[in-house]
Amino acid sequence: MKKAVIYPFAENMISIIRYWNLMKRNPKIVSVVMNNDKGLKGKDVGVINNQPDLGITIYSDLSAALIDCDTIILTDEEIHTNLEIKEIIIMKKSVICMRSLTAKQLQYLNRLAKDMDVNFEYYNVKQEYEELYYIPQKLYKPKATIIIVGEMFNNLSGMDVTLSINRYMHLKGYKSIIIMEQEFTVLSDIITFPEFLRSSKYKESDKIYYLNNFIMNIDTTENPDIIIIQIPDAMMKYNDMLCNGFGVIPFLISQAIMADFFVFCTQYDIIKLHFFNMLSINFENRFGFGIDIINMSNAKLVTQDLEVYGKLSFLHQSHENLDKLIRNNYQESDIPILNCINEADNEKMCKHIMEKLSQYSIVDSLI
Repeated sequence: MKKAVIYPFAENMISIIRYWNLMKRNPKIVSVVMNNDKGLKGKDVGVINNQPDLGITIYSDLSAALIDCDTIILTDEEIHTNLEIKEIIIMKKSVICMRSLTAKQLQYLNRLAKDMDVNFEYYNVKQEYEELYYIPQKLYKPKATIIIVGEMFNNLSGMDVTLSINRYMHLKGYKSIIIMEQEFTVLSDIITFPEFLRSSKYKESDKIYYLNNFIMNIDTTENPDIIIIQIPDAMMKYNDMLCNGFGVIPFLISQAIMADFFVFCTQYDIIKLHFFNMLSINFENRFGFGIDIINMSNAKLVTQDLEVYGKLSFLHQSHENLDKLIRNNYQESDIPILNCINEADNEKMCKHIMEKLSQYSIVDSLI
């Protein structure tokens, strides 16, 4: 299997990189390059959020990283480097490009790669789904099973959970598709939310119909067994300082599509069990679905920063501490509470999903 470096790397890519390697995609990602390495040069990417090692080394210099790799994955992050794509190809390195290129540039680089006998793959043009802007007589109910993943705050491992479910379903032979906000065009099983979701040009009530149309188009075009939706905002207001978008977007999504299974991601904390039961009832009343599984992240909100600076920041506990906290406090929970970065807990979550869904007549394809 070939080895690849990602450049430039941003911290929000960690979940995608883990997913890529776990799915055994070729090339295998073995290193990343950060423009500002924050003193992490030579360390494993997992150190960033105090997660287990991923076997991926952090570099600060692209040329040094390329020595041990035969492929570079160029993300669509802004690039500040003296190395142009043509120079990388001349170095006889293959390129997977997600940067925006003109037709003339693309033609030149394809020809150069052919002359140098290396691969050049271009993925900046994402797959488009017609965004049917009309008000139907009634909302469309998908044939596919709908799994929704939501978070107490953004960045509480929601993407990891979403990608883990997708990986499990693929391994079991089901066709599953993800809808999320982050775009990674090289992965065809990830579809990004349409732009109208955050646009101020449309009425909120119209967005519900438009989003339902969008999902209908995916359901009828791709014919997936499962659609996994990662909600792009926090599920609800936390307090008067941290309003979390007031849970508006989650509410819009919940009105456009009903969840067959809902995973809620919460922060690292010791919370009384009845809180989650009450929260599940609250969600059922507000969104139309309760909580089926809780994923506890290793991230804990720093309340002092919230009070002093008015910003969201987290401390990341070790996953050993997280496993211990769950084991000592949540074994009797009515709603299973898991650490889904832990492979054993991830397996439990996915098996629980299958057990519940197999009880529904609407998911015959999964039985």
